Amino acid sequence: MRPLHDQLAGLTTGSDSSSINGKVKLLKLKPRSTRKADLIIALAEALNNPQVITNIWKGLIPYERALLEVMVRRDNFIDRQDIIDILNKYGKPEPPYYYHFADFFGKNSLAHVLLIGRVIPDQVLSILKTIVKPAAIQFQIWDEPKMGKYDKMLTVRETFEQDFLNLITLINTSKLKTTKVGGLPTKTTMTKFDSVLQTTESDLSGNSHCVTARNIEATTRLYPLFQLLYSTLYRSRITRIFINPRHH
Repeated sequence: MRPLHDQLAGLTTGSDSSSINGKVKLLKLKPRSTRKADLIIALAEALNNPQVITNIWKGLIPYERALLEVMVRRDNFIDRQDIIDILNKYGKPEPPYYYHFADFFGKNSLAHVLLIGRVIPDQVLSILKTIVKPAAIQFQIWDEPKMGKYDKMLTVRETFEQDFLNLITLINTSKLKTTKVGGLPTKTTMTKFDSVLQTTESDLSGNSHCVTARNIEATTRLYPLFQLLYSTLYRSRITRIFINPRHH
């Protein structure tokens, strides 16, 4: 775990919400001086304090908490569709331009205090995990739908277990890359994923050659499997993915 002090030292001393000064101002802290070293000490002390984090959490508006809850439950991962679904649920428009997760929060939102760069630092994440309740898993029985002439029924199928194990083996033995934005598998990685499945994406799409989707979020077989695997995956800074040894 990288020390929080070191992470804060990499921030600028500007006035925007992503800077040290901006975060100190949002928290209304009173450091010993305006020197960067003293700003870092004050901010690090606040972010290591469970009561401060709890107060920040209570000060967030509902849709901000909903966004951050996904990040907390998934260890700093959220995809674009999750964000859009939450914005729609709370009647919030999608920003016309955005580059980072922080762009989905208002300029003066306390959510910016919880983020360093694109992620929640581990020290803050561990505190938030004691606040955020695990997602409730619910099952609902549906009547079998009436199938039209061109409809297809997608099922887990009996090959699910072997497909899951095949993906783990592939990840452990191959150099697989992810996209720089979003950290999702690249098109090449998607094709490699598909090649080891017994029930492949091409089986579902009718294409016998390769995965035809532009990104993994548009797939019907690969994306659910990847999401299930994600809790045991690390995404390294060199954009390679491998099994997290802590979860073996």
